[in-house]
Amino acid sequence: MWGLMVSFFIGFIFLYSFMSLGVYFLLGCGWSSNRKYRVLGAYRAVSQTISYEVRMILVSLGLLFFLGIFNLMRFGFFQRYYWFALFSLPLFMVWFSICLRETNRSPYDFSEGESELVSGFNTEYSGGLFSLIFICEYTRIIFLAMFSVILFVGGMDFIYLVKVLFLCYVFLWVRGRFPRFRYDKLMIMAWKDYLPFSIAFLVMILGLVGLVL
Repeated sequence: MWGLMVSFFIGFIFLYSFMSLGVYFLLGCGWSSNRKYRVLGAYRAVSQTISYEVRMILVSLGLLFFLGIFNLMRFGFFQRYYWFALFSLPLFMVWFSICLRETNRSPYDFSEGESELVSGFNTEYSGGLFSLIFICEYTRIIFLAMFSVILFVGGMDFIYLVKVLFLCYVFLWVRGRFPRFRYDKLMIMAWKDYLPFSIAFLVMILGLVGLVL
């Protein structure tokens, strides 16, 4: 089923179009709580999500321009003998850090920082609605692990599920290993560190493609 979702020629655009809808879910949860502090927590989560989704797209565009395709299934063909994670290890580390933020995992879990917001935007929810919020969060971890394997770690080969499970384990390991960032440092890292780095990598890839063509 997953292969059918990404095997058409605009699979990359299709997935990013759905991933961009997450900010509306966060903002809706905060606004529906009808409490000013929940709304402020939702605003903070939305500002982080938008900041890091821009970096995620820029990082992905470098690989897309390098290959010249939007079909995600073709990424596995080009990584049959050499993974993109080895070709661009710093970029993969930036990508993984962005995925931690996108999945609201430590040390970037500011949308529900217990010590500051008392679980943030989802405080007013319980029962089935609370379960849906966290099912969505953990499903997003699995989804981004699968997406990361397709883009950087060899694509959908015979050990695809092993690599996905290993990345999911790393997501959980980071949560128990590192303390939470400060919010201002997180936004500085997004705008002053990751943005110039991703743009520089994109320009480098465009230069290489221009030399080849």
